[in-house]
Amino acid sequence: MSTRSVKVIFDPETREAIMSYTHFDGYPAYMGQMLTRYYNDEERARRLISLGEASSVKRYIDPEEAGYSEEEAKTHSFDTPLKDVSIFYGRDRGEEGVEAFIGRNADPLSIFVSVKDKYPWVEYIWLGIPTKKGKVVWYYTNTYDENPHWWRMSKKDGSGPLKKEVKEMPPNPPAR
Repeated sequence: MSTRSVKVIFDPETREAIMSYTHFDGYPAYMGQMLTRYYNDEERARRLISLGEASSVKRYIDPEEAGYSEEEAKTHSFDTPLKDVSIFYGRDRGEEGVEAFIGRNADPLSIFVSVKDKYPWVEYIWLGIPTKKGKVVWYYTNTYDENPHWWRMSKKDGSGPLKKEVKEMPPNPPAR
């Protein structure tokens, strides 16, 4: 079984959202840890999402980043994935039509509705809000409710487990 999700970077200032689907491990205990620990930098999070639909998100985006040699990197594919390297349908399986989706004039509710329309089988939506310092704060919601409640993921400390904060995201997050 898979827990499908969509990752979104939403800029409240420009109201632009870029999003992409992920097939496996979209639940908070896994995807929350991946995004909060390894994709909390805006540039890195945007790079992850810009590669389009993914089979799975791992610690590294590409083999070179993970320290694999050029020769080893050439072997990374959907069928022969390298350890800790994300797998994308376009890059690693050669599929077309799996690009990231860009939305304009967005807000958290319209993102929720758009994701449910485009990907009705998705269980979780991950919404990243960039900060002025170039970091990303990650929120999530499940798609079973008609009115989303966005919960923030955070680290208990620098290396501790992630915890769901009690506080919900405001309906319209402040611009940077």
